Amino acid sequence: MNYFQPRMFMAMARDGLLPSFFSDISERTQVPVKSTVIIGILAAALAFVMDVSQLAGMVCYAFELEMFYEE
Repeated sequence: MNYFQPRMFMAMARDGLLPSFFSDISERTQVPVKSTVIIGILAAALAFVMDVSQLAGMVCYAFELEMFYEE
């Protein structure tokens, strides 16, 4: 999830669905650094607070949703 999420937030911000903060791209690396940092902090907080079984359940559920909504 962490691999594509920052770029998805960037695209959503460009479309006006999220604040423009998420659409900022680094000039040097062409990476959405702010989005990457926010997603990393969120993932670390979830990993710190939740049990492994809860996280595994969330990952399985997210994967099923992704497969269901694939075109």
